[in-house]
Parts: sequence; C-alpha cells; structure tokens
Amino acid sequence: MKYVKGIGIIVLLLVLVNFTFLQTMQEDEELIIGKWIPEGCPKCELVFTEDGKCYDYYEGKLDNTYTYFIYEETSDNGKLKFSTLKKININDPSDTYEYDINGLNEKVMYLDYQRDMNCNLLKYTRK
Repeated sequence: MKYVKGIGIIVLLLVLVNFTFLQTMQEDEELIIGKWIPEGCPKCELVFTEDGKCYDYYEGKLDNTYTYFIYEETSDNGKLKFSTLKKININDPSDTYEYDINGLNEKVMYLDYQRDMNCNLLKYTRK
C-alpha cells in the first residue's frame, strides 16, 4: 500500500512540474509579442506577432521576416528546464537562430545566442 501511495505522489509531482513548465512556456509566448529594441542599436527593431512571425527592421525598413517558436529544453543533468527561442528566415530556411531566453517580462528580454562562444547576453527593451 505504501508503494502505491509513493507512486501516486511521484506521478502527481511530475504532473505539477510539467504543468508549471508548460505554463512558463505559454507565458514566454505571450510576453514576447510586441516591438523590441536591442541595446546599443536604436535603429534596429524586432516585432514578434501572435501568428508566429518575427519582423526584423533596420531604420524603419523591413530587413528580414522569420517564423519563430519557443520550446523547452532540459539541461544535460536533467535538473533544469529553460525556454529557447528559434527563428527561421522564411526566404532562406538555412538561416536560423536559436537563443536561450534568460529573462523575459513586460519591459525587457534577455537572449543568449547559442552559437556565440563569448556567451554575450543580448538585452532588448520593449518599445
């Protein structure tokens, strides 16, 4: 009987943890919608829309259009989960970008470009 209770508790905890991470991912998907200006480049603007598009503007002119999605990843040790943003150029699917979302709220977004060995954090401010 103790064995069945233990399994029930473990299953319940797993469901709650997965629900929490799904909720976090949904929050990221909602929070990213809008216009973002990267720190140090006031002429640049990223616009994320609800339909999964990201428009990249420079000096007010459309430079590129991407599809984007956010997904969850788990660390190698299985203990940490984090959100990842992936952008794919609609005109050139080989032109892709993946970022770890290190912070996202109503005012700022911090992205870590995964191919950058310098691990520079990119800061964006909501316009």
